[in-house]
Amino acid sequence: MEFEICDTPEKHRTGMQFRKSFPKDRVLVFDVQGWEFPGGLYFHMCNVRFPIAIAALDADGVVLALDRIEPETGRFFPPKGTKWVMETVVGFPERHGMEVGKAFPLGRKKPMKKRGRPDAKGAEQGDAEAAAALKEPD
Repeated sequence: MEFEICDTPEKHRTGMQFRKSFPKDRVLVFDVQGWEFPGGLYFHMCNVRFPIAIAALDADGVVLALDRIEPETGRFFPPKGTKWVMETVVGFPERHGMEVGKAFPLGRKKPMKKRGRPDAKGAEQGDAEAAAALKEPD
């Protein structure tokens, strides 16, 4: 499992947009605590070419909401208490045992180095809190 941390305004804006595919065991991770938008926080599927699985997790990694959203028209509104939003391919939640109310381990098995994203020790490139949360499990 690999995590791609979306820790810059550009990464926040684009997420899955304009990608032709996405690896089956990779997850985009957004730290959304403190984000404020007129009308509330939501994720949209504009310019996304395939359906995705999306989940909202609290600070302890407990899944608060889990959904599938469709290309171009889908939207996801994370519930109150959301710290992390994770976007991935359809089927990932089932393969990795993600369920609402159940904690999902935020550890990783391989560092993420592609596309210039920081790995778990690469806090100098991004959000130190996110990098620390995605460290190797004990």
